[in-house]
Amino acid sequence: DNNNNNNNHETISEVNSNISNEDSVEGLNFQQILEKAAQFLAIDFTRGLKLYDNEINKTQSNLIKAAVFKHRAISITNLMHSGGDPTFFQKFALESFEKSYHFNTHDSNVALQVLYQRRWFSNWEPLEPINLLYHGKSRDEIAAAQAEQIFRENLHDQSIIGLTLIFNVFAIPTESYTMLLRKFTETFNEQNIQNAHSNGFTPFHRSISVAQRKHYTAPVRIGYLSGDLCGHVVGRTVRGFFEHHCKITNEINNKTFESNKFPKPKIEIIIFSTCVQIIQSLYEAIMQYQNPIQLTSTSFQSSNSRCVLQYVDNLPWMQISSKIQSYRLDALIDIGIWTLSHSHLNHIASMRPAPIYISWLGYPSTTNHPAFTHLISDSFSVPTIYEHFSSEIVAKMPHTFVVSDHAFSFPIIPRTEPPTFYDRVIDGLPEIEKFVYCAFHQPIRITATMFESWLRILKRVPNSVLWLPSGIAEENIKKETIKILGSNGLSRVISAPNLDFNLHMQRAHRSCQCFLDNYIHNGVTNTMDFLWLGIPVITLPGDRMVQRVAGSLLTALNITETIAKSYNDYEDIAVKIAIDNEFREKIKQKLYDAHFNSPIFKSEVFVNHFEQLLLNITRPKYQFY
Repeated sequence: DNNNNNNNHETISEVNSNISNEDSVEGLNFQQILEKAAQFLAIDFTRGLKLYDNEINKTQSNLIKAAVFKHRAISITNLMHSGGDPTFFQKFALESFEKSYHFNTHDSNVALQVLYQRRWFSNWEPLEPINLLYHGKSRDEIAAAQAEQIFRENLHDQSIIGLTLIFNVFAIPTESYTMLLRKFTETFNEQNIQNAHSNGFTPFHRSISVAQRKHYTAPVRIGYLSGDLCGHVVGRTVRGFFEHHCKITNEINNKTFESNKFPKPKIEIIIFSTCVQIIQSLYEAIMQYQNPIQLTSTSFQSSNSRCVLQYVDNLPWMQISSKIQSYRLDALIDIGIWTLSHSHLNHIASMRPAPIYISWLGYPSTTNHPAFTHLISDSFSVPTIYEHFSSEIVAKMPHTFVVSDHAFSFPIIPRTEPPTFYDRVIDGLPEIEKFVYCAFHQPIRITATMFESWLRILKRVPNSVLWLPSGIAEENIKKETIKILGSNGLSRVISAPNLDFNLHMQRAHRSCQCFLDNYIHNGVTNTMDFLWLGIPVITLPGDRMVQRVAGSLLTALNITETIAKSYNDYEDIAVKIAIDNEFREKIKQKLYDAHFNSPIFKSEVFVNHFEQLLLNITRPKYQFY
């Protein structure tokens, strides 16, 4: 609204007020003029263009215009998290990046930003001009090829290359993607080590054998590191896991055991978190409201817990590395590598503060980072034939690597009947009975190919609607819908307002009848959400771990009927589940039974398997009972 926009302009004006208003360019060379022009942001940028247009030739003028728009776009991007309406900032940033690209198509950073930012708006158009070599290819294929070329030419640029590459935004072939990510992380790692040395820190580089040579009676000390335990689905997902994991159990006992097996050693756990709320939450749950032992001003432990809770948000990453190293861990498990809220912790891996460095859950793919020794996955997510894409040793859970905390966070019984008239009204769906497909995915993860597949499903099931999250992509979603379904199809693609977790789950429980998984980046926790609610999920696995998570969950539940082999098969299954009542009820009955009986919905079972896996990693020469 106008008030929001006025506030946003005021925020931008505050930034501009710090910029010099000196307009003279006397005595400056072209590079200095360019740098000065780039300082003019937002409302000042037009004056910057007027100043220099008449002083240099057209080519140089265009470069200055490009630099000004680029500088404005980057500044607005940085302002997104400072308050105001993020939609306004994001639109403003994309507009500025596109104008910068218009004046200078050779700036790779800007070109990649345009491709990346467009995807937040479900704008899947590739960059112009389009190379004739791409004739006959789809929009997704052309954009992926353009992005891959930019990556190859600019892997030294850590600022944006890593962000777009790591998050699997483009449909780059997996072999190329793996090679590019590996080169990026090698450069990233080398720069971190250089920065550490220049600041008087030396990477620890403790050998993996330091942990694995220990005697079986030596306690296994495990650390967890995350910046995602607040305001991120990971935090909600792992709370029950940590509650069970931190409880003291009788690990060493007096049982008689076989000669080739040993009693499990004691496990000690240190949780390093930037989120004070999760520390407080775990304190209440794990400590059972007893007075804890306050080890320092930022760490706590209790006699009835084997966990130490360590708050580290107030420390720079090199000091956090030293703090972690001081605990002499056997293994450190990073549950947020590469995620945005974890970004300042990503550097810690380069210091190797633990001999065994493990990636789990937060980034469901190979890190391809030279410091990581292990990746926790499962046999479906990373089958043997795809292990070569991972730089780490793949340690596999027996069912799935995804943990569920739904029994604690959202206890509910799966619904067996279709949505009622009242359900449809309160959820903003058509009042007449229609089959409701839902696809609650971030727009950045949806490709043109995937969305076109969803629309073809609607075309084959006339009495159906597609339910998507509302947001900045709506305008382009409408344009894409008209292309395939015509203007009458607009009423069949429905936006759902953003709600908090509990309200969202209640809404899905009431009205969603089938969850359509996304191909380029599967739903992870949200797929688990819908399976917990008893809603059928249809997925199409790829060859990357992040494209196989939903298939892993369905396989663990013994529901392989909705795992597709191709886009055509995906669409056939989606149509069948809407029109074949017997098939749909069969899937729903399996989900209902799994809700109460499957180990993937039981945190305590998951924790037992997880701890056994950790023992296999840290003490591989022993067999524990």
